[in-house]
Amino acid sequence: MDYEEWDTGEWNVAAGWEPPVTAAEEQVPPTRGSIDGWDTGQWNMAAGWAELARAEAAAAEAGTPETEELPAAFQAPAWASDSEPQELWNPTEESTAPVRGRHRVAKQRTLGRGSAVFGVAAAAVLGVGGVAAADGHSPIAVSLPDLPDAVANVPVLGSLVADSNAVAAASAPGDTLGLNAGEVLRTRILNQAQQQQTAAEQIKTASAERSATKAAAAAKVRQEAAAKKKAAAEAAKKKAAAAAAKLAGSYVKPVASYTLTAGFGETSSLWATIHTGQDFAAPTGTPIKAIHSGTITSAGWAGSYGYRIIETLDDGTELWYCHQSSMIVTSGKVTTGQTIGRVGATGNVTGPHLHLEVRPGGGAPIDPMPWLRAKGLVV
Repeated sequence: MDYEEWDTGEWNVAAGWEPPVTAAEEQVPPTRGSIDGWDTGQWNMAAGWAELARAEAAAAEAGTPETEELPAAFQAPAWASDSEPQELWNPTEESTAPVRGRHRVAKQRTLGRGSAVFGVAAAAVLGVGGVAAADGHSPIAVSLPDLPDAVANVPVLGSLVADSNAVAAASAPGDTLGLNAGEVLRTRILNQAQQQQTAAEQIKTASAERSATKAAAAAKVRQEAAAKKKAAAEAAKKKAAAAAAKLAGSYVKPVASYTLTAGFGETSSLWATIHTGQDFAAPTGTPIKAIHSGTITSAGWAGSYGYRIIETLDDGTELWYCHQSSMIVTSGKVTTGQTIGRVGATGNVTGPHLHLEVRPGGGAPIDPMPWLRAKGLVV
């Protein structure tokens, strides 16, 4: 018997399961419980082993050996060695038990998840490759077939397909060709690159603006500091000028500590005529101050006046400082209160003192006391 050509119905009949009489009957395959009571002979009968055994016995009695080859199911595997003994298969209850659902037709899948991942990944590679065209040559257009709806449920890929469909739907109405999947992917890559470039440019611009703002603030601080410094310098200069002006407009006594002795107009055997100035007696070496700012026009030995310094004021008035022991300033400008010499006893004198004469316009001498008092001095 050719067991290899049995169909499903023949095996079911051999296993004790009769096919339904009508289509309305419920088709239930035989359960294991219905064949649990079979003995070895019944199992051999179901497998066709008994008939093969009887055929072999009849051939032996007739003296002619059975040369028919065993069914493929009963033969030893091809990988078995010829030197090894080949045992015939003896079916048992466990080895012949029907596999549950063995004859059921498996549910067909339109596209496996692995195939979907591979297909979309391949399309992505081809799409990216289509963008990288050689310089001076047009890129090769890459098309991607329509993907089934099952891909939309795959993580990540579903959003990719959805975005691609949205971009394709947003194409211009006049574009009859539309955007294929490769162009959609390329557009997304270019848009993403543009967004990244824009973001980088915005960051760069913001950084440049912050740097410019800091530089402007630092420059402003430096300008304000320079302005304050300049204003302070100008204020100090003005203050010094004001003090100089005040000092220049003021008058001081020729000596700080003194005793008035011979006055203007007195007569004595010491003088050829009347006394032409005012004497301020003071110890030798006492500083002599310039009464007012002016210019030293003469300095040196002057006979009976001893060492004399002549200061000419801006209005032309001459002030004579006589009988000095030493002269400190002998030429140039002097300011009010500046030390120009020291009290001495040179010339025609009886003791150390300063002989002061005031000669308006460089002419004849006048009484120094009223002139000093007119300048605000108390002498």
